[in-house]
Amino acid sequence: MRRLAGSVLALALAISAPRVAVGAPPVDVHAETEAAESELERAQAAAGEARVSLARAAAQRFEAIARATGAWLPAARASDAHLLASNAPLASAWYWVATDVADYSDAYLEWQRRAVDALFARREAVSFRFSEPAKVLKVDGYALPYDAIGRAVALDLGDHQVSAVAESGATYDGRIPITAGGLGKASVFPITFGERAASEGNPDGNPKYPRRPGEDGISALQIVTIVATTTLATGIAIGGGYLLLGGDNPRGIDTPQGAAIITTEVVLIGAGVTIAILSD
Repeated sequence: MRRLAGSVLALALAISAPRVAVGAPPVDVHAETEAAESELERAQAAAGEARVSLARAAAQRFEAIARATGAWLPAARASDAHLLASNAPLASAWYWVATDVADYSDAYLEWQRRAVDALFARREAVSFRFSEPAKVLKVDGYALPYDAIGRAVALDLGDHQVSAVAESGATYDGRIPITAGGLGKASVFPITFGERAASEGNPDGNPKYPRRPGEDGISALQIVTIVATTTLATGIAIGGGYLLLGGDNPRGIDTPQGAAIITTEVVLIGAGVTIAILSD
């Protein structure tokens, strides 16, 4: 009977699929649907970790079919499977994916009525309000489908880990407590993004650039070069001043001796500056 149901579901998908996801890997809809329905049936008959494992496997198959076909039915079955695996955040996310592509047939409306009651009647429906557009939202470590970001997420009683990444690269990590008073109600949880995500090997998140040797400060070689050049130039200037302007040894700047003194000073100062720059 289950194989017959799987075949009917596969046929319905082939008929009702409104679009095909661009770039999606090829999926054998008929075979994958039968496999997913089989795993879901086994999950319903199992208990504990076996139920969770089988339900997750079925959900992954239904998700792949939904992405490949763009139909509401496999997205709805993915929601059912996640709910069976006790993953309400993913179940509610795939509920929204199914709703977005629904044909509002009698079959869809019947499923929607049951899904809304199963998902939200005994849980808090939390809508996340972001300080800037988000591209990733994780609840309890599970990444929600991009199409479901910004839609109400069903959360059970207790604390839940929430992390998000903005389109700009900024990140958020926090927790949201769900109390008994919020069950069966809707709420809004604001998310204010902080700093951009830290680069690998750069935990503080600040940009780091390669620096030339000595860029963090003046090196010892630079200090010695500057002091030596300044001292030598000062000595020559004093001596030159005496030679050029001294009363007992008058020589004008237009004499060969005066020109030699000025030329020597300029060359020494220029050489000192060049050495200091090259030693950076």
